[in-house]
Amino acid sequence: MRQIILLVVGLGLVTACSILPEPERVRIYHLPAPSEVSVVEAKQRLPYSLEVRLPETVQAFDSARVSVFQTAQGQAYWQNLRLADRAPILVASRIVQELRASGAFESVTHERDGASGELILLTELGDFSVRQQSGQAVARIELHVGVMQRSNRQSLAAESFSAEVEFRSGNADEAVVAMSSALSEVNRQLLNWLLQLPD
Repeated sequence: MRQIILLVVGLGLVTACSILPEPERVRIYHLPAPSEVSVVEAKQRLPYSLEVRLPETVQAFDSARVSVFQTAQGQAYWQNLRLADRAPILVASRIVQELRASGAFESVTHERDGASGELILLTELGDFSVRQQSGQAVARIELHVGVMQRSNRQSLAAESFSAEVEFRSGNADEAVVAMSSALSEVNRQLLNWLLQLPD
């Protein structure tokens, strides 16, 4: 009798398991490479090595999840969408990538490389999110930066940059492409500003 009861319970569990919905799979996204990077003419190049520090940011953006802001509901995270790494790491990597490609400095390194630069680019990620309102969606990135001399820790300049790129609301693929485009626009603004530094 005990064996029959166990058999019935076991069959019930198997049946219950088979009717439970499968969990939705989380998709991992890499930010697409920039479609175009500005290349600096030789006469504009700065005779310095630049070290890019990892951006500081608030907890909402220090994640591989994408923050979504809606006027009524406040902040949430995009379901089943994850970036390949935390946003500050992705942003710093793209800054290094695009500044290297521009040829604006003698060298550009990430602080994780262990190499020191004559100039240090301090960064703060003020926004890395999707904003949705009235059926419209934009990817928004805001970056606050400062340049400091390593030798004497003197601050040379500071500025803020931001960009927004629209995409179809609810489309995760387009959201990631829009975020990549917004980041490239911020980096373009950053490059133009850096070229105004005194040589």
